[in-house]
Amino acid sequence: MQCRDSYNQKNIMKLFKRIKVSLSSSIEGLLNSVENHEAATEAVIKESQEHLAKVRVRLQRLQKQQESLETRIEEACKKQEVWQERAAANAANDKEKALGCLRRKKANEEQVKKLEAELKNLKQVIDKVEATSNTLSNKVSEMKHKKDVLAARDYQAKAISETQGICDEGSDLTGVFDRWEEKVLTNEICNEDEVEDIDHLDREFEKADSDAELSAELDALIQSQNKENA
Repeated sequence: MQCRDSYNQKNIMKLFKRIKVSLSSSIEGLLNSVENHEAATEAVIKESQEHLAKVRVRLQRLQKQQESLETRIEEACKKQEVWQERAAANAANDKEKALGCLRRKKANEEQVKKLEAELKNLKQVIDKVEATSNTLSNKVSEMKHKKDVLAARDYQAKAISETQGICDEGSDLTGVFDRWEEKVLTNEICNEDEVEDIDHLDREFEKADSDAELSAELDALIQSQNKENA
């Protein structure tokens, strides 16, 4: 059991070293040889996710081994109790049988100790693999976030650069804007003249109405004075 546990630990450590070396070489090679950094980071993220999947599969296998060991320990403890009861039941009538029961109980005790030691070592390995899985998962999430942020900033910078280039070099487009603005201003002036004509006519009608009201008021005032003088 100890040899197998040592073998498992060595395999886990080799896997971690391969992941570290593989990721480092992938990142360096891609970023040095590829100008499309978004595609490079996509490839690194994909490879990291594949490594993460492998670590999680290994973790699941180790957890199943843990469950199996715990079951075996539980069964060995139950057998230990059974042999203890059998020894007590046969102690008075059959001493030799009782001693045989105690020997089997002792063997079960030794088995439980070995299984518990194996379980302890396995849990330590599981803790390391679980920590690596969490670290790698966080790294993948961090890389995804950075990629999205940098891709957005890169897109914005390129859009601004392209727009600036159009404005700097596009004299024809500048002329289009100037002619368009001239046309708009002409239309606005024409509309102002029409509005002015409409307002002038409106004022003429208002003045005529006002003069008619004042004339009627003046006539009423004259009539009133004539009645008083009469």
